[in-house]
Amino acid sequence: MEDSFNIGDIVLSKMGRDSGRHYIVVEVEDNYVFICDGDYHKIAKPKKKKIKHVQSVGAFSEYVA
Repeated sequence: MEDSFNIGDIVLSKMGRDSGRHYIVVEVEDNYVFICDGDYHKIAKPKKKKIKHVQSVGAFSEYVA
């Protein structure tokens, strides 16, 4: 049950110390997504997270895409 993510998707972190935080996908690579929130993880240094540890919220940011 692997989700497919696109750049600009808004996701919710399910695991880790950042669980419950919302992020925007800035890059997709195999089994990982690179996400940023503009607060702790800027677009210049996004966080690398496994796809199975994030969940799509069904929203999309056209500005990032």
